[in-house]
Amino acid sequence: MLRLERNERPKVDRREMRILSREEIQLLVDATPERYRAIVTTAVMTGMRLGELLGLMWGDGLMWGDVDFAAGVIRVRRAADQNTGALAPPKTPQAKRDIALAPVLAKVLREHRMASPFKADTDRVFPSATG
Repeated sequence: MLRLERNERPKVDRREMRILSREEIQLLVDATPERYRAIVTTAVMTGMRLGELLGLMWGDGLMWGDVDFAAGVIRVRRAADQNTGALAPPKTPQAKRDIALAPVLAKVLREHRMASPFKADTDRVFPSATG
């Protein structure tokens, strides 16, 4: 299918996405190990795509400089390919965007930054153990 033109590919019925309730979100976050709580909270509160979240962790993914606490936005400029992990600009112009940073998420990310040894604007928001 990768070699077919877009109009040649079979149509896939899109299923309606199930949205978690506030109670379910709280249960999910509470059940998440502390190490992963900030990224799970970011995923739930922003609706970022998997590749964008992977871009937060790998290579030149989201850096602290992309989280603008003063303006209240997260700037999405890169995404990771789900097959190779390689980073690239998002696939569509609409995917390159600013996402509103809710006060609750800003608090979680500030605490995450303070607890991390990687705090510089050029450091990854969700680094590996070695940065």
